[in-house]
Amino acid sequence: MANTRTHTHEPTESLRVQPKQRRAIAQLHAIEDAARYVLGTKGRDRFTTKDIASRAQVSIGTVYRYFPDRVAILDHVWPDRKDVTLPAAKKK
Repeated sequence: MANTRTHTHEPTESLRVQPKQRRAIAQLHAIEDAARYVLGTKGRDRFTTKDIASRAQVSIGTVYRYFPDRVAILDHVWPDRKDVTLPAAKKK
């Protein structure tokens, strides 16, 4: 599948560092894509930064270069998650 993203990236408050070079932008895109994949497969309570780094094929240090923790990653890839209402658990 071809990557259709451009080599620009809009500044985001959730990032520690704003990527400027193509390679750094590509790494950030890989981290974002990996975060969405891991979030979708493991759920928001079970995904880890290690899972994301592994999926993105970057070091854990690269993930932490852009994001201080997993909550910042959630804020970045799923900014409206606080607006999502989960169904109430059924009582047994």
